Amino acid sequence: MRVSVVMLFRNNSLYIPDFSAMCTWMERECASIQFEYYFYENDSTDDTVHKLHTFMRTRKGRIFSEQLGKPTQEGIDLRRGEYMATLRNRAKQLHGSLETEATLLLDTNLLFTPYTLQQLLACYHRNLMITAFTTTQATPHYYDTLALRFPGWCVTGHHNNLCPFEGCHKCQQHAVKIGRTPLQVESAFGGMALLPTALYMACDWGPDICEHYHFCEEIRNRGGKILCVPTIRASMMTDPISHHKCVRLLSLLMSLQRSCTAYPAASAVSPRVHFGPPLHTSSAPRDDSQDCTDA
Repeated sequence: MRVSVVMLFRNNSLYIPDFSAMCTWMERECASIQFEYYFYENDSTDDTVHKLHTFMRTRKGRIFSEQLGKPTQEGIDLRRGEYMATLRNRAKQLHGSLETEATLLLDTNLLFTPYTLQQLLACYHRNLMITAFTTTQATPHYYDTLALRFPGWCVTGHHNNLCPFEGCHKCQQHAVKIGRTPLQVESAFGGMALLPTALYMACDWGPDICEHYHFCEEIRNRGGKILCVPTIRASMMTDPISHHKCVRLLSLLMSLQRSCTAYPAASAVSPRVHFGPPLHTSSAPRDDSQDCTDA
């Protein structure tokens, strides 16, 4: 099976070495999968571009880099949603038609293991987008509350930044008692989503307070479904990003994946995973685009 990995980058230099290690781990454990990487970077002021080129030396795919001259959009408002929709659609426009069977959409600063991908692939279907249950720094709190919508639940309404899942002590009084059962939703992303490439290519992101609302609506309009699966675990790092934090959170994530029944205490860190040191790279001139298919 061939899988495209599509990502956006901006000033993610600290994350890329550990992302590279996770991908090497994923490629080794999922040897039957052929991965292709399509990265869109804009307006970085660190050495993100150089580290991406280092990553791609032994991999298939392409890097696209542009200077848009626009500030980073943060917070929850329509301007950010429009901006993110523009970036995601621009990335798809630049990489063009993909010949893979499936596409994996990833956010930066996301932590995952090969088992995360294996679980996503186990749910793979030509009409489904499968999203991971991504929590903030291996806590029980669901990370992407904004993109999550289902009947009776919408963060932009009266739920603020609450999540609806059992086990989150912060949001427990508002939980919808979903438990670990896969949830068919109107919209979700979670920082990690797998869908058929044909479905990905047929849908675009649109201007809304969250760009994923429009993308998921287009999936549903084409007869597709979106599932959020609480047993498929990933974790989102928040600033500051560091190799030490990454290794620690990956250890916690592996514990969660082994049990998927309860969250360990913050101090109950499992034995350190052998994750390798960060890459040490120097700054280099920026390339506008690099085709790495012949690497």
